[in-house]
Amino acid sequence: MINIGICYTYTMKKILFDADGTIYDSGRGIKSCANKTLAYFGYPEKPFEELDFFVGPPLKTGFMKCGLKEEEASQAIEVYRKFYHMGGKYDASIYPGMLEVIQRLSKDNLLYIATFKKEELARDIASHFHLDIYFKDIYGGIGDEKPDKTTLIKRVLDHTPYAQEVYMIGDTSLDIIGGKNNHLKTIAVSYGYGNLEEIKKSQPDYLVKTPLELLDILY
Repeated sequence: MINIGICYTYTMKKILFDADGTIYDSGRGIKSCANKTLAYFGYPEKPFEELDFFVGPPLKTGFMKCGLKEEEASQAIEVYRKFYHMGGKYDASIYPGMLEVIQRLSKDNLLYIATFKKEELARDIASHFHLDIYFKDIYGGIGDEKPDKTTLIKRVLDHTPYAQEVYMIGDTSLDIIGGKNNHLKTIAVSYGYGNLEEIKKSQPDYLVKTPLELLDILY
């Protein structure tokens, strides 16, 4: 008697990753540059634990939360970027387990980065950490464009191959809402800098505590 086993087929997925707070623990470099910028404009520096809102969301939002008026916050962005390019951009690390996750997923899936960072900067940082080889492409802000996550994700979808299953992975409610607005499956990570209550309110399809848990969902 011949024993015929069941053959399982794997469907290639398209997986979009946020960068800061999801792939990189970049808080130290970002917060340090934010404090230098606040001091430059005559505002008091803040303890790092009070500056989590600078990691991920648009910079202008962060500076306005620190008391800067809208016009002043726009000027602060340019000052911040000078500090950031002087070294802050590399003051980061890859979250434990994330490199293994990216390496394994890249073998059978289409991986992309979708970040609020300027696209050129996002590519530079990925190259610095030798992650660019695992991603099909990297998407971020272009020129003076200030994309919301919904628009950014749509741009990724419009310029990349079709896949039956598409996921958005991020550490903030903005990532989850942007993914849902584009009809993607969403995975929130709680180890980043996003507010956990806001993340839960955005109702992600999945919520993980560590990078390695992503493999349980995506395989």
